[in-house]
Amino acid sequence: MNLVPKQEWKQIFNDAWRRHRDFFYDPNMHGVDWDALKVRYGALVDDARTRWDVTNIISNLVAELSAGHTYTRNGDVERVETVETGYLGIDWELANGKYRIKRIVQPAAWDTEVRSPFDQSGVDVKVGDYILSVNGIALDVTKLELFAR
Repeated sequence: MNLVPKQEWKQIFNDAWRRHRDFFYDPNMHGVDWDALKVRYGALVDDARTRWDVTNIISNLVAELSAGHTYTRNGDVERVETVETGYLGIDWELANGKYRIKRIVQPAAWDTEVRSPFDQSGVDVKVGDYILSVNGIALDVTKLELFAR
């Protein structure tokens, strides 16, 4: 099979438009010019870069009807693995012209997955230790003083 996404997306859009034309409960389409909306929103499909874009265009087309329970969702969309944002999990203090760990944030007793990197097994860091560099780059307190407050 030779799949051409742009052609498939145009067909998906046309099918969605046609289904609403043929099966919407109000044959007057709530007074909107459904044919003109096909032209207006259909032109946007040519600029779509992802399947999500097509779903978004169809959602906006259907929204013109101002009717409840008219949903669009998913389709053959690209999926990526979610990467959670990490947190340093410490409170800093400025001491002796350097940054020192004032407190290591501890998770709730029930939380076994979200932990400070400094609260991991085998990490030899404790309250009172100084952080002198990050990724080999020395911390300059004159540039980072805002973070110590």
